[in-house]
Amino acid sequence: MSHPLLRLLPCVAALALAVAALSPASAVAASPPPSSADDAAAAAAVAAAVGESATAVTAPSVGDRIEPTWDRIDRRVTWFIEMLPVIGLALLVIVAFWFLGRLVSRWDLPFRLLATNKLLQQVLRQVVMTLFVLVGLLIGLEIMDATSLVGAVLGAAGVVGLALGFAFKDLVENYLASVLLSIRRPFAANDFISIDGNEGNVVRMTMSDTILMTADGNHLRLPNAKVFNSVMLNFTRNPRRRFDCAVGIGPDESVGAALRLGVEALARTPGVLAEPAPFGRVEALADWTVNLRFFAWVDQRSADYGKAASEGRRRVKTALDREGIAMPNPTYRLETVALEKADLASAKQGQRDAAAREDELAAAAMAHEVEPDTTIDRQIAEDRAQSDEKNLL
Repeated sequence: MSHPLLRLLPCVAALALAVAALSPASAVAASPPPSSADDAAAAAAVAAAVGESATAVTAPSVGDRIEPTWDRIDRRVTWFIEMLPVIGLALLVIVAFWFLGRLVSRWDLPFRLLATNKLLQQVLRQVVMTLFVLVGLLIGLEIMDATSLVGAVLGAAGVVGLALGFAFKDLVENYLASVLLSIRRPFAANDFISIDGNEGNVVRMTMSDTILMTADGNHLRLPNAKVFNSVMLNFTRNPRRRFDCAVGIGPDESVGAALRLGVEALARTPGVLAEPAPFGRVEALADWTVNLRFFAWVDQRSADYGKAASEGRRRVKTALDREGIAMPNPTYRLETVALEKADLASAKQGQRDAAAREDELAAAAMAHEVEPDTTIDRQIAEDRAQSDEKNLL
């Protein structure tokens, strides 16, 4: 009897054949051999797939990057060299217009005819100079065939100008105020003015501020925007200026005589005008005095206002002192009088008689003083006739 392992050999051989039939190698081996055309097509497809993968994965070299950039730079340098004559001609036109604008802006005659104020003339000169430069710039851009840049330049200039306007608001406001003040001319050089309580003589006005010389000899600089927006009092524009003199006399003194003496003293004062004539008024009846106020006019073109007013007040006091008219200090007096009824009635009658005589003297001396005073009205009419400003009233 044979060995048991020998009996299993046919089964093992059959199992091996079955496994070989099911494997891929056996499938490939079992397929028919490919033709040469099929091999070439398959190889080409594989090569194309491998090339695309390499292109997608592999980064460009430094030379691939530099070469296009260098080509662009070369083209632009070549264009610039070719455009040099045109650029030179455009620059020559711009410089020529700049010199022409500078020459015209330095010509005095047309600007003197357009404006008499020096500051306004300076503004006009700058405007003319700017216009010439802009025209030259536009012609230069047209020569270079770059007029499309004008819109971009103007837009950028507008944005920059708006930003600078907000940043330098005070400077722009002062500049515009100086132009408006030059047009309106509310004061002239050496005028004595008061601006928001600041008094002084006008030294000069610049593009940013107005310089005053105070009575103490100090320079006072006021921003033009403040000058334009503030209440201004010009003491020099009307050469006639009025001063007053307040005097208090005793209640027992003659008011009519005091008024006459004060007016006569002012009329003899140097620098005081005869027309309008000096005059006096009873201002108040106080507790211990009768307050009088005298008025007189000074022509500032021929006399110093301060000196004339000081001399007038001195002469009024001297005239009253010479006639014995007292100017009492503030006092209170208490009197105790024991009078009979007849004496008391006589004293009251005497006071009434003195008051009647005082009324007669005052009426005779100042009969014309109740008429309307037209001095200011005449001066206003003269100012309107001499002024060039348009009256909107």
